[in-house]
Amino acid sequence: MDLRQTDPAPMDAEIARLLAGTALQVDPRGFVIVGVSPSYEVSMRKALAGVHAPFFVQYFPREQTIVLAEDEWTRVRPKFRGAREERGYRLISLEAAVNQNTTGYLTVLTDTLAGVGIQARVLSSFHHDHLLVPAERLDDAVAALQRLIAAARAG
Repeated sequence: MDLRQTDPAPMDAEIARLLAGTALQVDPRGFVIVGVSPSYEVSMRKALAGVHAPFFVQYFPREQTIVLAEDEWTRVRPKFRGAREERGYRLISLEAAVNQNTTGYLTVLTDTLAGVGIQARVLSSFHHDHLLVPAERLDDAVAALQRLIAAARAG
């Protein structure tokens, strides 16, 4: 496959080096994105304390967002009437030593996925970045990212 079809941006040497060293880890669970009213903040903090591994939590004055495994959400969901949820995501973790000052790494990855019609939601943590992709497109997403990584390794 011609990589330019899935990656229209030129790839500089640093990005290519990072991509060549990237390993993909796919979480076997389904994930859900949940929007919770700020009125539930105290309840949410207490509920999440009992969750094995809340993946991502973001507090804003108008809404709190949680990303967590569907089985964990199913367990705590009754405590959050009116919560909005988007189910049907899978999590791809990008294991790469990306410096905080590096620009363009995630752009190349998300552009690659967009090039094959996959919208990815990016979640960044201190050491790794993660992509939430629609579960039904997981295999396509992994294949596109593996092609990109292989091209970077080939030089």
